[in-house]
Amino acid sequence: MATPYRPRRYYDSSSAVLLSVIRTLSTSGNIKQRENEKERLQYEFRDCDDKLNGLVEEQQVHLKDTIRIFTGIASRVEASRNRVRHLKESLQACKTLLRCKRDDLKKYWMEGMEYNEVLSLLDRIDQVKNVPEQIEKHKKQKYYLHATELLVSTVSLLEGSLSGVEALRHVRLDLQAKKKVFHETLIEELHRHLYIRSCKPKQRERLISGSNDSKTQRTATRLKVTETVPSIQTPVGNFQKTHTRSASRSLMLEQGSTETDINSKIGDELVEDLNVDPEKDSDHFMTLLIESLALLGKIPEAIESYC
Repeated sequence: MATPYRPRRYYDSSSAVLLSVIRTLSTSGNIKQRENEKERLQYEFRDCDDKLNGLVEEQQVHLKDTIRIFTGIASRVEASRNRVRHLKESLQACKTLLRCKRDDLKKYWMEGMEYNEVLSLLDRIDQVKNVPEQIEKHKKQKYYLHATELLVSTVSLLEGSLSGVEALRHVRLDLQAKKKVFHETLIEELHRHLYIRSCKPKQRERLISGSNDSKTQRTATRLKVTETVPSIQTPVGNFQKTHTRSASRSLMLEQGSTETDINSKIGDELVEDLNVDPEKDSDHFMTLLIESLALLGKIPEAIESYC
C-alpha cells in the first residue's frame, strides 16, 4: 500500500530552530550534546532579553504614549458601549409606551399643539404691533416698496388669521386707513419725479412757483403736457433734447395697459437697497413706485391722474 502524499510544511526561521532544538534534545542520547544545546539556548535567551530591554528603553516614550492612547481609546469605547446600551433600553421603553393607548398621553399631545399655536399667535401679534412704526420709518426714508409690502402683508394677516383678535382692532383700522390713502403719496412722488426733477432748472422753478398763480399754473400744465408727455395721436412723441423717455414713463403713458402687463415690464431689477439713497436713480425709483402701486391695486388711479 502506497504511502499517502503529505504536503510539505513550511515554517518560519524561529519555528524551524525551535523544532530542531526539540528534535535534538529528544532524540540525542549524548548528555554532553544536550548540555551544549541547553547552554546555547540560554545564551540566546539572554541575548534576546537584553535586546528587548534595550528596545524598550529606547522606545520608552513612544511606548508610554501608545499605552496612554490605548487606555483612552478603551475608556471611550467602553463609555460608548454604555451609552448605546442605555439608548437601546430607552428606545425599548419608548416602543413599549407607543404601543399603549393612553388617554393622558393624547391629552398632553393636544395641549402641546394648543400651546404651540398660542405661542405662534403671540409672536405674530408682537410683530404686527410694531408694523405701523416700521411703515412710518420706511415712508420717511422713502423706501416705499418695503413700506408697501409690509403694509399689504400685514393688512392681509389682520383680515385673515388675526381677524378675531380684538386687541389688534385699532391697529387693523389704522393700517386699513393707511392702505386706502397710501397710493396718493406714491402718485405724488411719481408726479414730482416726472414733472419736476426731470425738467430743466428754469421750467422747474416755474412749475414750483406757479402753485399760487393761476396763469403760471396753466402755463406749467401746458409745459407738462407739451414737453414731458408725448402726443397721444402719434405713436412716438417729440421730446425736448434734454429729456429721455425712460421705461417707467413709457409704461405709465401707454394707453390700455393692464396691471399684468405692467408687472411683466417692471419685473426686472426690482431691488430696493435700504443702504442706498432711493432717489439717487430716478428711473429705478419710479419703477419701484409703480411696483408699489401695483401691490396696492391702484394702477388705474395712477393712470387716471395723468389723463
